[in-house]
Amino acid sequence: MEEFIRALPPPAKKALEPDAPTKIKKLAASGRLPMSPLQQITLLYLLSFDSDTDIAQTAVQSIQNQPESTLLTLTSQEEAPLELLDFLARHTYHLDAVLHALILHKNTPDPILAWLASHIQGPSLDLIALNQQRQLRHPPVLLSLLQNPHLNEALRARVAEFALRSKLETGLSQQQLAALLGKEGAQELLSAAQAAQAAQAAKAAEEAAKAAQAAKEAALAAQEAEEIASDEVFEDDEEGEIPLEEGPSQAEIDAAFIPEEFVKETPGESEDKAPENVVQKLLQMTVSQKIKAASKGNKQVRGLLINESNRLIAAAVLKNPGLTDGEVIKIAASRSVSGDVIRQIATNREWMRIYRVKVALASNPKCPRGVALRILPTLRKNDIRDIAKNKGISSQVAGAANKLYKQGLG
Repeated sequence: MEEFIRALPPPAKKALEPDAPTKIKKLAASGRLPMSPLQQITLLYLLSFDSDTDIAQTAVQSIQNQPESTLLTLTSQEEAPLELLDFLARHTYHLDAVLHALILHKNTPDPILAWLASHIQGPSLDLIALNQQRQLRHPPVLLSLLQNPHLNEALRARVAEFALRSKLETGLSQQQLAALLGKEGAQELLSAAQAAQAAQAAKAAEEAAKAAQAAKEAALAAQEAEEIASDEVFEDDEEGEIPLEEGPSQAEIDAAFIPEEFVKETPGESEDKAPENVVQKLLQMTVSQKIKAASKGNKQVRGLLINESNRLIAAAVLKNPGLTDGEVIKIAASRSVSGDVIRQIATNREWMRIYRVKVALASNPKCPRGVALRILPTLRKNDIRDIAKNKGISSQVAGAANKLYKQGLG
């Protein structure tokens, strides 16, 4: 584990310092620091123990949102640390490919395998049930399997039989184990089930091996681009602090007057067709009035104020409760908004679940390279191809997209 921690880049180590600014910690916990997949997993694992519960919870949510290719990079490491495998198992077991790889990994701790055996279902659960070596070494795995209602009856009988034959301490009496074997015809059923489950387990192991290989190739394809981006973690200034304009107080904003027509939505109207009088009134407004209009205004007002150079005004548009997904997609693709607006969209988990938002960001030259590089592996192949051909974006982003497209990893 120490080797993995030592390999972290300076910005990541800075975020782990006890006196690190909260803003930098939040940036790191959100998974926005460009680095290799192994470094990303290590950093999020360490931040999940942060004394600030918001930071810790953000780190856990970030590991759950990582692409499968990133997570599988760890499981492809023969000497992966036990702590990281445990962390991955507890928070990403909903991903089948990752789950298969974790179950097959020799370093996955026995106690976490017992925990998984009580929480999962399907082929992965069957895979644990067929691993008698693990059960023999750590009998609690047996009890978790026997108590899991999702384990099919044939395999439950097999596990009970193995526990009886091996005289393992499961917490159940011999009578309780024997009752799980069923009636006289159970043994015949068990033999057929064993053959079917063995074939299923072999197929699952083969798929996990393929997934691990794909992860290695994806990591190699993205490594060069990540190294480029790692030198540009913070694009606003060297210390990573984003300077904000001096703005009015909240009291001044609350007291500011805005016309009623700025708030009332007009059905069928586009933000591209704002009335001339609205444009003229906006030009005469104070910063306080513009911030209030941005946070409460209708579609036409939002469409105009999102392009304001003042970050406080543009940021208020993004907090407007009336903002629609369609508007967010359009803003993410816009080349007239500030880079800070693009960055704020990229850090919003709800918006980043919208596929068209991710495509728009990765295709936008205003999008920070580190953000675009992290988005690429999550896109479909045809969209990666289009980004690779985009002449208006960074050559590093286009180059990374080209590599991913050629390897068929999109």
